[in-house]
Amino acid sequence: RTFHSPAYTSGGNLDIGLRLLDGAGNALAVASPVGDVDATISVAVGAGTYYLEVDGVGDPATYSDYASLGQYTLIGSGAPGVGDSTPPTVAIAWPSAGTVLDGTHRIAVDASDDVGVTRVEVMVDGAVIGTDVNAPYGAAWNTMNAATGVHVISARAYDAAGNARTSTAVAVTVARDENLGFESPWTSTYVYTPAGPGWTFSGYAGVATNGSGFTGGNPPAPEGRQVAFLQITGAMSQPFAFVPGLAYVVRFAAAQRGNWQASRQDFQVYVDDRLVGSYTPGGTAYDAFTTASFTATASSHVVRFVGRDSAGGDNTVFIDRVRIESAIANHGFESPSVGTYRYNPAGAGWTFAGNAGIAANASGFTAGNPPAIEGVQVAFLQWTGTMAQSVALEPGADYVVRFVAAQRGNYQSSRQDLDVTLDGRSLGAFTPATTSYRECTTRIFTAGAARQVLMFAGRNSAGGDNTAFIDDVRIEKVRAAVDLGFETPFTTTFAYAPRGSGWTFDGGSGVTANGSGFTAGNPSAPEGGQAAFVQGKGTLFQPIGGFTPGGQYAIRFAVAQRGNWQANAQYVEVFIDGTSLGYFRPAGTGYEFVTTRSFTATARSHTVRFTGMNPLGGDNTALIDAVQIVPLGMALPTSNG
Repeated sequence: RTFHSPAYTSGGNLDIGLRLLDGAGNALAVASPVGDVDATISVAVGAGTYYLEVDGVGDPATYSDYASLGQYTLIGSGAPGVGDSTPPTVAIAWPSAGTVLDGTHRIAVDASDDVGVTRVEVMVDGAVIGTDVNAPYGAAWNTMNAATGVHVISARAYDAAGNARTSTAVAVTVARDENLGFESPWTSTYVYTPAGPGWTFSGYAGVATNGSGFTGGNPPAPEGRQVAFLQITGAMSQPFAFVPGLAYVVRFAAAQRGNWQASRQDFQVYVDDRLVGSYTPGGTAYDAFTTASFTATASSHVVRFVGRDSAGGDNTVFIDRVRIESAIANHGFESPSVGTYRYNPAGAGWTFAGNAGIAANASGFTAGNPPAIEGVQVAFLQWTGTMAQSVALEPGADYVVRFVAAQRGNYQSSRQDLDVTLDGRSLGAFTPATTSYRECTTRIFTAGAARQVLMFAGRNSAGGDNTAFIDDVRIEKVRAAVDLGFETPFTTTFAYAPRGSGWTFDGGSGVTANGSGFTAGNPSAPEGGQAAFVQGKGTLFQPIGGFTPGGQYAIRFAVAQRGNWQANAQYVEVFIDGTSLGYFRPAGTGYEFVTTRSFTATARSHTVRFTGMNPLGGDNTALIDAVQIVPLGMALPTSNG
C-alpha cells in the first residue's frame, strides 16, 4: 500500500508527517522528510486493520511545528496482493508428555502469527474445554471431570484471515488415588470383599468401622472412621498412576487386631509382582510404615497388600491412610554407618558440603539429644554446612517437604537456623525450638520439573558454633484434608507436638483425649475421642488440597475454653496461608461451633492454620475439634451430626 500527501501539486500548505500503525497500535512505517512538505509511505502489508496517523510537523532548518495549521491532501493506492494464507504456529507449553495430573490445572499454550492470533482453543480428547483471545494463552482443566487414565491435550490457533492450525497432541495421565482411607463403601460394622472405588478385595479382606466386631479392641482409625482388614491370607489391590523413571515409596498405617486374635498377623506389599516390604505390626496402636523405594517402569502399576498369616490361626491386621509418595534416598540418614560422626560422607544419596554430615546417637554431636526419630543416625548442619539431593517429582503436582529438626544439645553457642530450598527457590526458613525433635513442614510448592534439587542449608544467623540436626525427610503430595477430628495419633492422655497426623504441631499445641489432664473439666469431644489444644501461643496447621481456584469457602470448627487450670480466656485466630480469617474467644468450656469469614481460593492447595493468641497472658488453652472446609453456598449444619 502507498499513502502520499502531495502538498505542491494539490494546493496543500501544511508540512505533515505520516505514521502507519497496525491494529495493536504498533508503528510499521514513518515518513517526515526534512526540507520537503510532501510525505510518502509505501509498504507491503497483509490482510488486517491498519491506521494512518497524520501530524503537523516543522522543519528544523527553517520553522517549528508550533501552531501547525493548514490544509493537506492524502492519497492512498495499492495493488491487490496475495491474501494471508499462513496459519499461526501453536504448541502446548505445559504440561509436557507423560505428566501425571490430579485436580485443576491450567494448560498453557504458545501461539504466534505473522499478522496476529485472534483466538486459541484448548482441547482435551478433541473436545474444546476453553477459548482464550489474549496471550498468554491457555485454559483451566478440572481433571476431576475426567476418567483416570491417558488423555490427549491439543490446541488450535486462529488468525484474522481465518487460517487455523492444530498443535501436536500431548498425552498425559489423570490419576486419582482413590479411597486411600477406606471410607467407601460405608458400613456400620464390617464387610468382606466390598465393591467400591479404588480397591479390589479378595479372600478374607474388607473394610471395618470404628468400634465394630473387628476393631472394638483398637483405637480409632488414623484417617476417617474405617480401615481395611487383611484376615488370614486376605488381599487387596489398586492400580495407581506413576511417572516412568521416577522413584516412589508406599506409606501406610497398620495395627494388629485387638480382639479375637490367635497370634500376630504379618503381610507383604507388592508393586505388580515386585516385593517392596514385609511387615508385622507390634501392637494394636497404629504405627507408620514405609516400603523400600522402587522405580516406576510404566505409567501404571498395581499396589497389593497380601496377608501371610505365618503364625497360623485367625489373625488380622488393619491398614489405613495409604499414600504413594516420591522417594527420598536415605531419608533417615542411616547410610553410611558412621559409628560416631563424619563430615561430608559420600555415597549416601545426599551430597554434603562445608560443615555438614551424619552423626550417630550418643556421639560427640548428639550426646545432649534424645535418640534419632528414624533409625540411629541423623544429619547435622554446623555453621553454614549444606546437604542436597536430586529428587523425583511429578510436574504440576503440589507438594510439601516434611522433616524433623532439633538444636544440638551440647557445645552450642546459640541457636542454629536453616533454609530449605528447591532448585534455589525458598520453601521456608526454620529455627528448631529445642533439643527435642519436632516436625517441620515447608510451604506448599508446585513441581516444575521431574527432577529438582532439594537443599538444606545452615544459616547460622546468630554466629558462633551452632548446629541443627535433621532426620526423616519426606516429600508428600498435598491431598484432601485428613484427621479433622484429631484422632491421630491415638493417646490415652495428651501429647505435645505429636507426629503421624496430617497436622503439624509446635511445642504449644497437640492432641488430648477425653478426660485427660487437659480435658477433665470439659464435655467429650464433638467428634471421636480426642481434640486438639492450643496452649499459650501454640499453633497447628495442615496443607490441604482439593480447592477449586476462584471458589468461595469458609472454615467451621468446634472450640471451647479449657475447663481446668486456666488463668484467663484463650483466643484462637484462623489463617488461610498468611491471611487471617478472624479470631474467636470461646464463651465457656462447652464446645461451640463457629465459622470464619469466607475466602476465595487462589490455588488448588492452601494451608489452614490455628494459632493461640493469648492476649491476656498466663497459662491459657483452647480446645479445637471437628474442623470442616465448607464451600460457600453449602448449608451449615446446626449440630455435628
